[in-house]
Amino acid sequence: MHSKLDAYLEHLRALPFVRAVSVNKEQVQVGEHRVDARIAIRTPTGVEKVYVEIKGSNMSREMAAQVASLAQSIHPLLVAAPVIGSGVGDFLVQNNTSFVDLRGNCHIDLGGRYIARIQGQAGERPVTARALRTPSYQVLFTVLAEPTLISTSVRALAAAAGVSRQPAVTLRQRLVELGLVVRGAKGYMWTQQGRRKALDLWLAGYATSVRQGLFVGAYRTQDADPGAREDRIAPILDKCCPWRWGGGSASDRMTGYFHGEKTVVHVVDSPADLPRSLRAVPASDGPLIVLRSPGPKGIDGITPDTAHPLLVYTELLTDGGERAREAAEELAERFSLGRQS
Repeated sequence: MHSKLDAYLEHLRALPFVRAVSVNKEQVQVGEHRVDARIAIRTPTGVEKVYVEIKGSNMSREMAAQVASLAQSIHPLLVAAPVIGSGVGDFLVQNNTSFVDLRGNCHIDLGGRYIARIQGQAGERPVTARALRTPSYQVLFTVLAEPTLISTSVRALAAAAGVSRQPAVTLRQRLVELGLVVRGAKGYMWTQQGRRKALDLWLAGYATSVRQGLFVGAYRTQDADPGAREDRIAPILDKCCPWRWGGGSASDRMTGYFHGEKTVVHVVDSPADLPRSLRAVPASDGPLIVLRSPGPKGIDGITPDTAHPLLVYTELLTDGGERAREAAEELAERFSLGRQS
């Protein structure tokens, strides 16, 4: 991992109060959590030990929320990612989390004794930050939903994801480039932290591009509350196309922890007359959200009427509310999302 970390450490070494930076240990267990490294930052008055979490893709708001939650348990924490925008950087600062990206943008706070903030650095997008196309993200979702598929043939992987062969080839090559998957004597396999980091890649892609491509529409209905809305539209959806509840609608059915005001529906296909059938009026802030499924695995839930736990988790994080994020973490814990088996 040293080679990946070194590029970030060079930016830290350029700070005026930093005399030296070295890696103490890689793959550090801190309580229930495992982080990528612990580094030592030498300053004019001493040495500061800092834990480091490395992300393989650009930092999205959803990923930042996860890191901020992790920072509550692990102190001090520095997150490193290829690109960290100013808005996400502000969020991390507000949540007492240091960061650095490959462009040199950073915020470092060493116990209030030494503080630095650099933002607005531009440059070429690093190779690891190149965006995947939606079909490859669909393959990524598939191998996260069923991790053993990473070792299957390209043909079988493409079929499971509902795409052509090329996106399957592209996605697996990218995971190898990022060090998340390796090819051994028995075929492709996940590295120790591969699935967790691949989950970060999926979450970033979903928030920035994938969800927009899956988005069918937001609608307003005349129903009194989410329960009444869902009771009414379920039999209508049954007649239209394969579908499942997602977001808070699924979370409530799976754990009983959270529902919220929104009704989220994932469909395999979206008939043109679906809004009329549902007696729903398009509205940008409408509480009825209809999204296509990112492939066949998206509707493979643990109950007959809910989406795959990974898709439910992803949509809850995208919701942005505190209760939704808590519900997402409950799902992650219960279904070991992104963890090695």
